[in-house]
Amino acid sequence: MARRVFLSYAQEPGHNEAVWDLYVFLRRNGVDARLDIADAGVRQDWSLWMADQIREAEVVLCIASDLYRIRAEGRSGPDAGRGVQWEARRIRDAYYAAQDNHQRFVPVVLPGQSAAGVPDFLAPAITNVYVVQDFTVSGAEELLRFLLHRPSVDDVPIGEPPSLEVRTPGANVSSEQGPSPPRRGTPSVRKIGGVADTQLDAAASTLALEVRTRWEIEEENRQAQDPLPVRWRISDKNSDLFPQTGSIDNFADLHLSCPNRRFVVLGKPGAGKTVLALRFVLDMLSPHLDDRPVPVVFSVGSWDPTVPLRRWLVSELLRDHRLHSPDGIHRTLLARSLVQSGRVLPVLDGFDEIAPGRRRTALNQLGRTTLTWVLTSRPHEFTKALNTTTTTLNATMVTLEDLPFSDVQTYLPTTTATPQRWTAVLSTAPSRLQQALATPLMVSLAREIYSASPTRDPDRLTDITRFPDKDAIECHLLDAIITTAYGEGTTARHRLVKLAQHLHRSHTHNFAWWTLGAPLRLWQRASVITLLMTLTCPIISLLIEGPILGFSHFTFDAFLVYGLALGGILGSAHAVVASRFHWVLEPTQFQFKLRTTKPLERKRLTYGFLVGAATGTAFVLYMHLFGTRRSDLPAIAFDAVIMGTGLGVGAALAFGALSHFETPLDLKQAGTPDDLLAANRRAVIVQVLISGTVFLAIPPLLIWALTVLLSKSPLTPWFDLSPHHEPLFGLLVGAVGSTTAAVGYAICFTAWGQWIVFGRILLPLTGTLPWSLRTFLNEACEREVLRRSGPYYQFRHSRLQEFLASKPEDRLPTTTHRSTQSPGAFNTACEETS
Repeated sequence: MARRVFLSYAQEPGHNEAVWDLYVFLRRNGVDARLDIADAGVRQDWSLWMADQIREAEVVLCIASDLYRIRAEGRSGPDAGRGVQWEARRIRDAYYAAQDNHQRFVPVVLPGQSAAGVPDFLAPAITNVYVVQDFTVSGAEELLRFLLHRPSVDDVPIGEPPSLEVRTPGANVSSEQGPSPPRRGTPSVRKIGGVADTQLDAAASTLALEVRTRWEIEEENRQAQDPLPVRWRISDKNSDLFPQTGSIDNFADLHLSCPNRRFVVLGKPGAGKTVLALRFVLDMLSPHLDDRPVPVVFSVGSWDPTVPLRRWLVSELLRDHRLHSPDGIHRTLLARSLVQSGRVLPVLDGFDEIAPGRRRTALNQLGRTTLTWVLTSRPHEFTKALNTTTTTLNATMVTLEDLPFSDVQTYLPTTTATPQRWTAVLSTAPSRLQQALATPLMVSLAREIYSASPTRDPDRLTDITRFPDKDAIECHLLDAIITTAYGEGTTARHRLVKLAQHLHRSHTHNFAWWTLGAPLRLWQRASVITLLMTLTCPIISLLIEGPILGFSHFTFDAFLVYGLALGGILGSAHAVVASRFHWVLEPTQFQFKLRTTKPLERKRLTYGFLVGAATGTAFVLYMHLFGTRRSDLPAIAFDAVIMGTGLGVGAALAFGALSHFETPLDLKQAGTPDDLLAANRRAVIVQVLISGTVFLAIPPLLIWALTVLLSKSPLTPWFDLSPHHEPLFGLLVGAVGSTTAAVGYAICFTAWGQWIVFGRILLPLTGTLPWSLRTFLNEACEREVLRRSGPYYQFRHSRLQEFLASKPEDRLPTTTHRSTQSPGAFNTACEETS
C-alpha cells in the first residue's frame, strides 16, 4: 500500500507551482501525496481538513521557505497566513508529543529555496533536511528512498564472532585481518548533482572569500566607503514585515527580511546602483551572515537570454572565479552544483545593457526561474521591457532616490583641506548645479576634480555663461576627469574615445581581450583569418621544405593556390566555430599535466581522424594538380589512402593526447585579465607542443609503412603505379603538416590567437586601438579611468563610456561656448575629443 504523505507549505506566488510539481511527482512515483490545491474545488471546513491530514498521514513534509518559517514560528501578524499558522501549530503540538519520532515530520527544500526556510522546531541543524534539485528521480532520489523505504545501501548482516586467542604482552600480532565493518548509525551524506554537501560548503566558503576580497579592493578603488548616503524606497505595495525606506547600508537587512528575496533596484545613471550591489555583497558576506548564499555580481548585459539562466550563470562562474575543490571535483560540476543548490545568489547588474530586443526574453526567464536574485537597471529600459511581457517577476521594486542637496553641502567640504571653497559655492548654488550634483557619480567626479587640487576653483561651476544648464555641468565633469587623470596635451583622450566607441559597437561595457573581433561582421573576421593564413601556410612550407628540396621547387602559382586553399579552409572553419561553437574561442579552462589514469576520449579520436584524413586528401589533390605527380584517378586514390590514413591516425592520436593531459585550471592561474591571458598563452603553447610532437612522429612512420605494403599489392602494377614515398618524404609531410596545423589551430581556434590577430595586429594597424594595448589599459586602471572587474576591463562608470563614445557634437554642452575657452585653460567646457 502506498505511503500516505501530507504536504505542509506557505502559499506564495512562484512557490505554489513548485509545491504542485512535487505533489504530481510524488504521486506518479508511488507516494500517496495529499495537497490542499487538489481538494480546492470542494467546499469544506479547512481547519478540520488540515487536522485530518496531519493525523492520518504517515509522513508530513514541511516545505521550507522564508515565509513558511516566519509563520510557522509565529513571527507574523495574527491576520497573515492564518491557515499555515494554524496548520503549523498542530504540527508543533504533534511533534512535541513525540519528539523522538524524527521519521514523521520531515523538512524538504525545493529548487530555489534553502535550508534557512526550515522552522527551528524541526531542528534542521541536527536532523536530515531533504533537498530536491529537480522533479526527476535522480534530482529527488534521497527523498524518494526515504518515503519508499528503499535504502541506498543494504545493511551488513551480523556474522559469527571470530575465535580470538589470548596473547601475552609483547607477542606478535597476526597481520591477517578481515575487512573493517561499516560504522553503523552513520548518517548518509547528502549529494547534489554527485557533490556532497560538505564539499559544496567548502567550495562556497572559498568562493565567498574570493568574492569578498575582490569587492573589498573594489570598494577602496571606488571610495565607496565614503560617508555619502544613498537612500532607497520601496516603489510598490509590500508586506509590513520590512521597512519601506532605508540606505544602502541596510539593504542586506531588507533582503533577508523579504520572503521572496527577489529585488529589482532601479536608478538613473550614476544613482549608485553598482555601489549598492557592492555594499550588499560585502554586507551579506560579513561574519554573522556566513550561513547565507554567496552573492556573486554578474554583468547581465553579456547574457544572451536565449541561453538558460542557470547555464549562463555556470559559465560565468567558471570564467570569472577561481572555483576550487580540494577533492578534485571537476570545476563545471562544482559550479553547476553551487547554482542548483542555491549556494550562489546572483546579483545581476545592468539589465539596461541587454540588447533591447532581448530584454523581454530575459524577463520571462527571470520570472520562471526558482532562483532568488537581485537585478539592477535604469528605470526607463526596465519599465519599457516589463510592459511588453505578462510574466510576473514576484520581485520587490526598489528605487534609488536623488541625493538631498543638504547631504552634498555637508559632504564635499569634508573632502578638501580648504573646505571654505566648497562652502561658499554650495551655500549659493543655483538650481542647475543642485540638479547636477544629485547623484553619487557627479558628486564623486566633482570631489576628484576640485577637492584634490587647491588651484582648481569650484566657483566656476556657477558660471551661467559656461554652464547654462545641468547637462552642461555634467558634460564638463565627465570630460574634466580625463584631464585630471592624464593632464593636458596627451593622446590618452583620443585612445579612450576609440576604446569607448569599440565597446559601444560591441554592445557591452566589458572589455575582454578574447572578444576584440566581436564588433566585426562574421565574413570580415573570416576574411582576416583567411588572408593571414594564406600568407602564413606557404611560408611554413617554404621554410621547411626549401632547404631540403630546393627553393626552385616552388612556383608562384603553386605557392598562391596552396595558400588560398589552406587559408580558405581555416577561415571557413573559424567562421563556423565563431557562429556555432563560440565558447571554443573563450579562454581555456584547462592546464596540461600528465594523467595516467584518464582514458582517451573516443569522440576526440574520431574528430581528429576525420580532420587529419580530410587534410591529407586535400594535400594529395594539391600535389597531383600543381606538382609533378600523375593526375589520373588511380594515382590520386593511391596517394589519398596513404596520406589520409597517415595524417588521420596522427591527428587522432594528437587530439587524444591533448585530452589525456587536460586537467582543470588551477585556481592560482586566473583572476585579472593579465593572469588569464598568461594562463591561456601557456595552455596554447603546451597544446601545440604536445599535438605537434605526436603529429611529427606518427604520420611519417605510417606513410612509409603504407607505401611499403601497397607496393607489394597486386593492384599496384595493374594500375601501373610505382610508389616512391620514402621515409624522408613522410618526415617532410609530418613536419609541414604538424607546424601548419599547430599555427592554424593557435590562430584560428583559441582565445589567445584572437588576441594576437585582432589585439596585436588588426586593430592597432587600423588605428582603432594602440599598439601597446595592455600597457595602456593597465595605466588607465592606475589612473582610475578604467577598472578591472574579474577578467574584464571597464570604464569606471558606464556614463563615462557613453559620454566618450558619443558623437563629438553630443559631448559639447553648446556650440556657442567653445569660443570662450582659452587654449591653455583647464577644461571649463567639453572639448571635441576625436
